[in-house]
Amino acid sequence: QRRAHPGCVACGADNPSGLHLRFARIDANAVEAVFSCADAYEGYRGRWHGGIIALVIDSAMTTCLFELGHTAVTAQLDLRFREPVRTRYPATVRARRSRTAHHLHHLEAEVVQQGRVKVTARGTFMDAAG
Repeated sequence: QRRAHPGCVACGADNPSGLHLRFARIDANAVEAVFSCADAYEGYRGRWHGGIIALVIDSAMTTCLFELGHTAVTAQLDLRFREPVRTRYPATVRARRSRTAHHLHHLEAEVVQQGRVKVTARGTFMDAAG
């Protein structure tokens, strides 16, 4: 996936402003990445911007599908912010495919920081055309 999208703001190695997320497969249907919550992506003081969190979750879900042999695009992404994601503390994003039906893939994800689930998400992705 990094080779196919070297300029990606989430995982691309060639994007100097990117997050440079490095995902690992954790089981047959899931991936995760540990990332620092740098001040550069702050929204309110001491809190990571919600849009950046959405980017991280979207990237985790897309990467999960790449790992399963699918190239897909986001059709719907629903996030629930349970607690603020703090700057300066590492966090982990995990994404898991829950099911695939026809050309639609359903996934779940979470962001965990300091042992607490900070954000949960559900997403639907559709196979990308060519």
